[in-house]
Amino acid sequence: MSSASTLAFIGGGNMARSLIGGLIARGTDAADIRVSEPVDVLRDALARDFGVKVGADNAEAAAPAGLWVLAVKPQVMRAVCEALAPLAQAHRPLVVSIAAGITAAHATDTPRVDARQAHQQARIAAGVADGSLTRAEARHLRQQQRHIHHAERHAKADGVVTAQERHRLHRLQDRASRHIHRQKHDRQVRPQ
Repeated sequence: MSSASTLAFIGGGNMARSLIGGLIARGTDAADIRVSEPVDVLRDALARDFGVKVGADNAEAAAPAGLWVLAVKPQVMRAVCEALAPLAQAHRPLVVSIAAGITAAHATDTPRVDARQAHQQARIAAGVADGSLTRAEARHLRQQQRHIHHAERHAKADGVVTAQERHRLHRLQDRASRHIHRQKHDRQVRPQ
């Protein structure tokens, strides 16, 4: 069970260190602050300088906390968020990111999925334009594209698109791509 008074810092670098120092200087009890940091030297310094509980496991630091401060490098943010997503869904903490250059939208970015979706829709439009897709085929393929779009929206609903959700979206798109190819080359043509 998470406690609203417990804070978890995921990452213990300079930004986290500054915030922890400020919190303690203004009266926050060090026992209410947990920090996960993979670098031993930084962990030891935080424990020594501020008396906070430290460890290398993100989930262990985050589990009892009602507030998570994500203070990791931008290049590892996605992996950290994906790993913590089940815990976040179970405990519903307030999550704050202080990672440089990371916006909330980054956790749900799906640029490859979006590009493939646009390409598939263009292939369907081209098939309608050149007559290689009948109206019924095009309607069915567009319905399949709407299903993929709905699955993408559902994956983004909790704020993080996990690796498993991305894999499912790619499988759906692979299937749709095969269907588009099959329908365009099945020798059925739209009547003129």
